[in-house]
Amino acid sequence: MKITLRSQSSTTALATVLMFVALSMVPSVSQAAEECTFTRTLDLGVQGEDVRCLQVFLNENGFKIAESGPGSPGNETTLYQTLTKEAVSKWQAANQITPTVGIFGPISQAAYKLGLAGGGTTPPLSQVPSSPLPTPTTTPQPVVAGAATSASAELAAWFIKTIELIQDAEDAIEDLESGDSFVRATRDLNDAKEEFFKAAKEFFNDDTDGAEGFLEEAYDLAEEAFEEAGGESEESEAEDLLDEVEDLLNDAWDEFDEAEDNDESTGDAEDLLDEAEDLFDDALDAFNDEDYDEAMDLAEEVEDLVKDAQDEIEEGGGDDEESEAEDALDDAWDDFDDAENEIDEAEDDGDDVDDARDLLDEAEDVLNDAEDAFEDEDYDEVLDLIDEAEDLIDEALDEL
Repeated sequence: MKITLRSQSSTTALATVLMFVALSMVPSVSQAAEECTFTRTLDLGVQGEDVRCLQVFLNENGFKIAESGPGSPGNETTLYQTLTKEAVSKWQAANQITPTVGIFGPISQAAYKLGLAGGGTTPPLSQVPSSPLPTPTTTPQPVVAGAATSASAELAAWFIKTIELIQDAEDAIEDLESGDSFVRATRDLNDAKEEFFKAAKEFFNDDTDGAEGFLEEAYDLAEEAFEEAGGESEESEAEDLLDEVEDLLNDAWDEFDEAEDNDESTGDAEDLLDEAEDLFDDALDAFNDEDYDEAMDLAEEVEDLVKDAQDEIEEGGGDDEESEAEDALDDAWDDFDDAENEIDEAEDDGDDVDDARDLLDEAEDVLNDAEDAFEDEDYDEVLDLIDEAEDLIDEALDEL
């Protein structure tokens, strides 16, 4: 993958990226005596070993659940109750994690992991920013709005794309659960996370070139993990769709040429195929620009145009005399059937339907004559007879 930078609103892009960085992709560490694993949000009523591990962490870091009894150091429990929530709230406030409501969710869990990565002490969120990028000083300070470089803002888009791909890979790996593919995909994913974290550090230090190099490696590794786990990357999906549509377009041109050679009417097929060709070129341009969503949207439009062109070819243009006569004959028989049903219902109700049925019988004879004219390819006669039959059907219904 070669990163292609695009312009974006710097403040919005950076804020988004930094929030993602705060929430994800920190390499596994072992500095703490016991590292907790959190796979869900912890709140009142939740029970499990993850709650007990959290209580141990809080007790050992100055946010005691209780001085004595259940929850106190050495007496941690597996139930998340009011005292645990209060301790979490204090820990959140001390570490500038908002909101400080005592719910141990994704933001708090990310800050916890970053604390382990930093040596066991949770850093204040000024080091895990979700707002403009801090300058690379000993004590991080926020940059004033608009001070971020254009290159950083452009790179932000690729941070987000890489995060999304890593998340897709994680979902695909969870579906595998075990096996050789699971092992290889997990290895590649862990490597991708490490490279991503390196890219984030360079990004924070305003080293765009360094961040780009690590991010490119992270993206490639995440893509390998995703595909190894059986997932299909956006690029691969777009490429497959473009190949399918190109084959469909070529087949349609072959059908068109064959119809032309046989002097058959093709209606608007040529114009539709020309339009499809132009859109297909646009789709290829979008693919080369790595805008895969746009490429797939355009490819689907091409597919619709090609199918419309094929319909024109199969129907001989869709508006020649034969097609018009055939459609009109079908409609007339539908009207005949509807009228016959109405007459039957009226007869069931005890109404006198003799005159109506006689008229409808005449209409049936005329429609049979129209069928014979159609077989003789006398399409003008077909349309005239259909008009006569429709008049008889209307008269029959008027008799009810």
